[in-house]
Amino acid sequence: MQSIRLKVMKDVVRDLHEAEIAFDDAISAVATLSAALPQARIRAKVAATVGQGVIDSVLQACSLIGQARAKLVDTHNQLSDVKDQLKIVAAGGGYEKPLESTFLTAVRTEDIAA
Repeated sequence: MQSIRLKVMKDVVRDLHEAEIAFDDAISAVATLSAALPQARIRAKVAATVGQGVIDSVLQACSLIGQARAKLVDTHNQLSDVKDQLKIVAAGGGYEKPLESTFLTAVRTEDIAA
């Protein structure tokens, strides 16, 4: 039973990781669009009053994607709790988290130096 649960957990973690990447890609794409819109207005020599609704909409879209991403992070944490409740022992999700480990190492180093 444990091996079945471990395989299912790994499948879910893979899907979660792919969803996290998709949200990060979406944030990047909307940020690129957000940056391009005012530059397009300037290059086209259009008054700032034209298209304000467009900028408002794209910024709201970015905010909503950020909120959805935060819910995905909540999901990540809740799945970790489920793993613990089911007593599934795993060495990790199958992918590296280099920034997280680098950040934690930097924080520990700063704590030691202080």
